[in-house]
Amino acid sequence: MTNTRHEPRSLTDALLEHSIELVNILAEDGSIRWISPSLKSLLGYETTELIGRRPMEFVHPDDAEVMLKTFHAIQAQPGVSVPMCVRLRHKGGSWRWMEGCGQNLLHDPVVRGITTNSHDVSDRVAMIGNLNESQRMESVGRLAGGVAHEFNNLLTVISYYSESLLESAKAEMRTELEEIKKASDRAITVTRQLLAFSRQQVLRPATINVNIVVNQATSLLRKALREDVALVCALDAAVGSVKVDPAQLTNVLVTLVTNAANAIGDGGTITITTASVDLGVSFTQDIGGMLPGLYTSLSVSDTGASMDPETIAKVFEPFYSAPGRGKQGGIGLSAIYGIVRQSGGYIHASSPGKSGVTFNIHFPAITKARTRKLSSPRSADIPKGSEGALVLVAEDEDGVRKVMRHILEKAGFRVVVHENGKSALDYLERMQGRIDFLLTDTVMPELGGEALVKEVRRRWPQIPVAFMSGHSDEAVKRDGRMTRGTWFLRKPFPAAELVKCIRDALRVQGS
Repeated sequence: MTNTRHEPRSLTDALLEHSIELVNILAEDGSIRWISPSLKSLLGYETTELIGRRPMEFVHPDDAEVMLKTFHAIQAQPGVSVPMCVRLRHKGGSWRWMEGCGQNLLHDPVVRGITTNSHDVSDRVAMIGNLNESQRMESVGRLAGGVAHEFNNLLTVISYYSESLLESAKAEMRTELEEIKKASDRAITVTRQLLAFSRQQVLRPATINVNIVVNQATSLLRKALREDVALVCALDAAVGSVKVDPAQLTNVLVTLVTNAANAIGDGGTITITTASVDLGVSFTQDIGGMLPGLYTSLSVSDTGASMDPETIAKVFEPFYSAPGRGKQGGIGLSAIYGIVRQSGGYIHASSPGKSGVTFNIHFPAITKARTRKLSSPRSADIPKGSEGALVLVAEDEDGVRKVMRHILEKAGFRVVVHENGKSALDYLERMQGRIDFLLTDTVMPELGGEALVKEVRRRWPQIPVAFMSGHSDEAVKRDGRMTRGTWFLRKPFPAAELVKCIRDALRVQGS
């Protein structure tokens, strides 16, 4: 059997020539003696281009050692099928994963060669890689969320006491205290970014038009960008609505544009694009967990340095800095990855050319939905009254309990503190539910906040409740106010926010 001479065709010849697998027959020296016509569809070559050459010429450098060992194993074990899986170079320059086996049939009077039989498993390898990447990001996210929770408890104490000391500090002490407060605020920002990455932050989703968010954000972004960086918007007027938190989507957009600006050296362009797209299986299979269907896409492209596949695979990792793209470290991209995924969307980066990177975000489209008009947030006046109300605090961290007592007593409330949900519930039973407000942490030993509130709702449904947490459980992270009479406070929070929350709740309760 040979690709170089014409011989009468046997049934075996006919089957091999129409096989969708790649079949080789190698001479004893390892050169290709015969190769199946499927070579053209699998790797792009004509059979005549490879006859007489060695497969090692087409093996990925990282797989060369594995391939060499496999070939030696085949030679040493006549008649034994030896498995192999390596990357081979396509004529177009890409690499294809080929999996199969080789067998030494030099002793066979018909074959008189070493055979290899392989098929393309590139898509399967890519899917496994995406799954592993997704699982790895989940693991890192859980770690980040746990770290953020612990730090937020510490920052609750640091932030409050630094703020409290500033109110009464003498002039010579104010500079030092202000630096402590600034450092605390920066640490709070980092922990909230960690929560975003771990998908444990509080979201307030609304059905909105993405173009509205883009238009509002770009008016500010243009003022912040350097003069040598142009910002271009290509917005699809017919783009579909999506259900996301408008403030967080703005945060995503600002982060992406800021990173793009940092990646651009001496002048360039950043392009923001929106579109309605119908994505098929050929696209979604490369993105872990994504299903085919209608999506609203938001893309941010730049003309800065490109990224290779290895860099793209790491770009959403916390504190990873892409080479050649300016100041990119920290957890900004990690945070937006978490925001997008927690919002039900998908984000990935691509860099097909010699320069520039595009970050593509896809949210499931919502059709024929009323969109919410976005307005600038206003600070509400803190309601007066409610002094003397009895507040029960359940919190396992001693430092946080002391801070809560200090804030609430200073605001005129009566305060009772307990270190876990069980002791708080015992107190409620002794009081027969006669308290005005319950403030509880979500994660505590013996009895957690969610279980405590469930029991309170069953026995004393009139008691207003606020959850507070350094990270938010699934039960409370969907919205700041879950049901009537229930609020959520994300640690660390300003003293005024806590006081306002309780006074608002008592006002609602009394109306």
